[in-house]
Amino acid sequence: MPDRAVISVHTSKETAERLGKIAARSSRSRSALAKEAIERFIEDEEAWQAKIAKSIEQADDCLGITTEELLRRARERYLGSGQTAAE
Repeated sequence: MPDRAVISVHTSKETAERLGKIAARSSRSRSALAKEAIERFIEDEEAWQAKIAKSIEQADDCLGITTEELLRRARERYLGSGQTAAE
């Protein structure tokens, strides 16, 4: 048996009903559909986060400084040294 984990998801009654209708039309269980939706979301989210990380890396390369250093310089210039944005 494959390694499995059980999760519980709370959702609105409307969403549960919509999922139930799709499950009935496709002759699949609500759990199978939810599992597939979660797996698709994770794949999409991982791809999106990888694109963001690559964009930040490319920006750092173009600027010749890290994003963190750029933010530090901007805070220092516009907020004064020793202050944070929350202050």
